Amino acid sequence: MNCKWAEGHLSACLDGTLDPAVRDEVVAHVEDCSHCRAILDDFHRYDRLVRDLPRYEPSDALRARIFESAEFATLVRSLDAQAHRADAVRSVPLAHPMAHPTTISGPIADTPWRMGEHDRALGTPPLAPQRASTSGPIELRPTPGDVAAGEPRRTRSGPPPWGRAGLAAAAVLAVALGSALLMRQGLARVTTAGKPTIGNIAGLPTQPLAAGTRVVYERGGALWSAPERGPGLTQRLTPSNVSVGAGWAVSPIRDAAGGVYVGYIDLKTGTLHIIRSDDQQDHAVTGSLAPAGQSGFWNGAEGHAVLGGLVWSPDGTHLAYLSDATGTLTVGEVPASGGAARNLPAITGGASGMVVWSPDGQRIAFAQASGAGQAVVDYNVVSQQWRVLSPQADVANSGAAVASLSWLTSAARPTVTWASANATTGAITGVYIAEVGTSDIQRVQRLTPGGTTYTAASFAAGRGAGLWLLGSSTGLFALDAQTGALTPLAAVPGGIQAIIWAPNGAAAAVVSATGELHVWTSGTSFPLVAVVGTQAEAAWSPGGTVLAFIANGAVNIALLGGAAQKVGGLDGATALAWAPDGQRLAVTTTHGVVVVDASGTNVSRVDTHGAAGGLGWSVVR
Repeated sequence: MNCKWAEGHLSACLDGTLDPAVRDEVVAHVEDCSHCRAILDDFHRYDRLVRDLPRYEPSDALRARIFESAEFATLVRSLDAQAHRADAVRSVPLAHPMAHPTTISGPIADTPWRMGEHDRALGTPPLAPQRASTSGPIELRPTPGDVAAGEPRRTRSGPPPWGRAGLAAAAVLAVALGSALLMRQGLARVTTAGKPTIGNIAGLPTQPLAAGTRVVYERGGALWSAPERGPGLTQRLTPSNVSVGAGWAVSPIRDAAGGVYVGYIDLKTGTLHIIRSDDQQDHAVTGSLAPAGQSGFWNGAEGHAVLGGLVWSPDGTHLAYLSDATGTLTVGEVPASGGAARNLPAITGGASGMVVWSPDGQRIAFAQASGAGQAVVDYNVVSQQWRVLSPQADVANSGAAVASLSWLTSAARPTVTWASANATTGAITGVYIAEVGTSDIQRVQRLTPGGTTYTAASFAAGRGAGLWLLGSSTGLFALDAQTGALTPLAAVPGGIQAIIWAPNGAAAAVVSATGELHVWTSGTSFPLVAVVGTQAEAAWSPGGTVLAFIANGAVNIALLGGAAQKVGGLDGATALAWAPDGQRLAVTTTHGVVVVDASGTNVSRVDTHGAAGGLGWSVVR
């Protein structure tokens, strides 16, 4: 690589239009080349200058005097005649090269312009450009009437003297604007005023990503971002000097808000980072979350717990995390928009885990190791006070651990519910509920019969007052989280291995131990959808009406109550994630990343590099 090659790609690199592999090469070159870095700084400065130029608009009276005048009509007619004479010289068989409709397909067909749109024939009556509006493209309107009587006739010498002067002035203006654009070697981006421009990719100054919903995924130790629809190349979201660990998380999207922050852990330094979804303000918010001097930490159980411990508050304003910096897992939380991180006080010396926020974002419940197994702890973020709700995950099984932990949304008082499991076998040993009151243990209640075990348990806070689905070696059961009523739903030969609720609690996907995928909605309906095997990967649309799942590396989409349809042209699928509106599905595969519409008929590839890491959606606002 040399400077001549890099200089030819600097403008496109700044615009975010390069292929990711080429962009990485350019970034690596600029990091070590002061000459090219200076050129890139100049381009960035020209961007700001052009963006900040004052905008002037002529008055209505001046526009009318120019575009509704007889002289303007004469000029238009003269240009029209010259165009027709040029066509005759070229012996073009059509009066106008784009006189007939042209069919355009592909991504360009969705853009707000069309080929030939500005190649209209200029004839009678002349057209005057309407005042530009912020609500759409410039429209054209006819002037009232034709050219006034007694207008000067056109001659072979061209337009009248005032017209030639006007054309000369327009040419001067075009040259001036062109010179400014050439300084950028092809300025093609409209910047957004008011958004800060912060260098975050190898120290390069960048502009914010365009607004809209975007796919976020991990590939090669970096997070990448691609637009949900329309043309545009994927862009690296994280700096080139970090290595993103598994478990990164996008702030939740809810009620037309959220999705604007991404939290991740840098495996090189062990620090927790938060970056805005528009590729700005990437900063480390904690020190190392890993203990010093322990090579291979991220491959062990504690490392996996830390990587999987990033949990956003429901409103996306705070991020909870796990830290093992002192050799013991502890819980911490940090504001997304900046501020000091703080560790939550809890049982001294006990390892923490299973962090979950309350619906109002005011409390955090988590599991905390104690001398008798695992305790369930509540922490008030506002008052910074904590309380042990239960000293054991299962009072009847001292070695049990918390397998699933949730908050009820409809309870009069803050209420936590959890499922306990045998730490060795993974069998569900019980389901409990506890109110956050003035006393601790007195409010703990066991919901399942003593001595019974289950193979799977999953809770839906949005289903009525809160509903548990429990799988056993014989079938499926429903457990009301407030009344404790246990109801058998369906018999499943061989038992149940996994239960996946729709986000709104409208339905649940149930995978049997033999790999059969069923869907449960209500009553006794329990249709078989497909055979997916023992490693099930499924995702519900936000509205709970469409289920996508992976079977033998292929993606299938099933409407609620309907048959599953295989998405053609996809194989090697590894992960699924629905867009916030439920209209598109992102899929990572061993051959790249694609976006599929809800019907499964339209597939758009956004990255051709294999990506087997995580997947999510963000919103640039």
